[in-house]
Amino acid sequence: MSCKQDVVNQVKQNSLEEFSKKNVAFYDARIRSINKTSYVRELYFKNFSDEPLRVQTTYFNEDIFVDNGQGNDLVANDGVFTSTEVFSHDTRIPYDSFNSVRSVLKAPVVHPNFQQSIKLAAHESNYSIRKRPNNQKIMEVTCDITFGGGGCNACDWFGGGWCNYCFRLSDCSITIGF
Repeated sequence: MSCKQDVVNQVKQNSLEEFSKKNVAFYDARIRSINKTSYVRELYFKNFSDEPLRVQTTYFNEDIFVDNGQGNDLVANDGVFTSTEVFSHDTRIPYDSFNSVRSVLKAPVVHPNFQQSIKLAAHESNYSIRKRPNNQKIMEVTCDITFGGGGCNACDWFGGGWCNYCFRLSDCSITIGF
């Protein structure tokens, strides 16, 4: 690889990181039952920009998540990244016949430089999965959230050369409002 290629890749990575800080919320983490015995995990990244995110694979806790419309991922490029691994319902995560999709995140996570707060609030007011009262702020989590290529643990775990984009949460703070 030439130095010229390294510079181009660094510019793309920095551009994606800046873009994600300003426009992308880690909106929800969900469990979606695919039948009575199995479920997949979903990471929902809501992009509030008119520009596409252009990320179809990410990693979290050694798991691969895709947003490509293949396998158990329902729709490509909708911001819902689905685990490639299928998990079994058990006593900790039992099957719920009334709720095939369940949220496990109380509030969206955004970077301190996030610039889409009005759009985020509007989206949250219409998001039925979380069922949070519209005017009560229960908890707000802010983190540095960025997508970046290479350099994350998943790249090492899965062989490095083909590693796509990992997301990072860092410098998090929690505000609880009553």
